[in-house]
Amino acid sequence: MTKDMWETLGIEETKDREVILNAYRNKVVTVNPEDDQEGFMKLREAYEAAIRFAENDSEKTKNSNNEIRYYDNDEVDAAVKAHIKKLEVIYNDIDKRRDSELWRDWLDDEVCKNLDSVDPMCEALLVFLMKNHCIPFKMWKMMDERFGFVGNKENLSEKFAGEYLEFVEIQCKSDDYGYYDDFSKRDIYYELFSDLIPEISVYADEKIYEAREFPYADDEYISNMMRISAYFNDYFDNYLYFKKTGEKEHKEAMDKSITFISNILERCDRAKIFTPIELGARILLLEIRENVTWHLSFQRQYLSAGKSCIITPQIMP
Repeated sequence: MTKDMWETLGIEETKDREVILNAYRNKVVTVNPEDDQEGFMKLREAYEAAIRFAENDSEKTKNSNNEIRYYDNDEVDAAVKAHIKKLEVIYNDIDKRRDSELWRDWLDDEVCKNLDSVDPMCEALLVFLMKNHCIPFKMWKMMDERFGFVGNKENLSEKFAGEYLEFVEIQCKSDDYGYYDDFSKRDIYYELFSDLIPEISVYADEKIYEAREFPYADDEYISNMMRISAYFNDYFDNYLYFKKTGEKEHKEAMDKSITFISNILERCDRAKIFTPIELGARILLLEIRENVTWHLSFQRQYLSAGKSCIITPQIMP
């Protein structure tokens, strides 16, 4: 098998798992197991042998009789569910969620690679990501390298909506700009800033922001920090138009943006994590409301526990 597996797959010898998987997928659609059982099994065995060659671990997918291991449907279902449970543990902790080594270990598990389980695992992962998608872009790229989300979009469209697959593709192709690097536990924030800044009141009497429901509490906060940037952009766009035209509708839009931001920041008080984006939003909101200027000096400290941002403010009349 080692000698002719590459001919069966129609590719040159390689240790690139993605090339092997794509070659198998291209070939398997041309073989009907009902009409050509022998050809189908030959292709399957060539794929398994090539994967073992790529991993340089010939024992990983063999049983005690030195035969290729096949899973039945119940085994696959149980293995996939158990592996998603492991992902939930990673996802539910902000430090674990951005730990690429934990993700790599999770993606290197046999259930993510074995031919019997790789497609069910891919589908289960995509279902999980529908509601749990606040993940650094580099992790999306790692998942795409393992499961081929982007390259296999046409086949996946049979089970998933096109808009969702477009979202997945954007996530997989986006550059990681370190957005998640500055998140820390909220108690660390209080220790750093409690003696440096006064309490910044950001509350609004009007409540127009409806919070989304997330399975994991941290996701609401992460999503809200992204929304705050959009609302500030909207505020300043309308501010420029209002200065130019004096039209009332732009002033109303400005006020609405500020109310949205206030509502969001009010919800942040109950969050367990923190990012300097929130502090910047509170300061900017204070400037807009109270017409004061904050002079900020930023000093980054790269601690063993991660990044933190020390901010020294001064309120100027």
